[in-house]
Amino acid sequence: MKKYTSYFFLLLTLILFACGDDAPEITQEQRELIMGDTETTSVLGLTAPLVLDRDDIHTTPRTFDLNSDGEDDITLMAFQEFGGEKGLHVTTLNTNTRIAFNSDDQVKPLNEGDVVTIESENWQFADESPLAVSDNGIFGVWNGLQNRYMTVRIDVNNNRFLVWVELSVSDFDNYSFYNFAFKRVP
Repeated sequence: MKKYTSYFFLLLTLILFACGDDAPEITQEQRELIMGDTETTSVLGLTAPLVLDRDDIHTTPRTFDLNSDGEDDITLMAFQEFGGEKGLHVTTLNTNTRIAFNSDDQVKPLNEGDVVTIESENWQFADESPLAVSDNGIFGVWNGLQNRYMTVRIDVNNNRFLVWVELSVSDFDNYSFYNFAFKRVP
């Protein structure tokens, strides 16, 4: 009986080791998004930037499907009103989309090469959150910034995406949208 018990434990041990976790290890690099990275991301590939350069009364919204799933994720809205107020807002369009905000609750501008992860940012929904607005004061930190990155997080079912959006804001309501890229994060 002792002999069979030893064989049983040996066989059980072999089975447990053979059935170990075959899932590949998720690396920190797979969890990170580097601003401006075009090597490990899927880039939209604009041949020229989308530019809004107007100094008249207008409202110009643009919507974007950042992870190419057929559902719009954000709207950038540039405006100039009769009273002189002008600006640029961003709005998230669904419950799956959030934007990285800084500690002052403003949309966080990042530099090329900055790294973000799902855990490293303060992700919030945006409802006409000012990138740059002028109205008896200045709101948003994007006015005058050139080639900076806004980071977006999109959660769809069991899939997570991190997105960088490259923008320049020349004068509150005038901006250039250069490109964006997304990365599926395990």
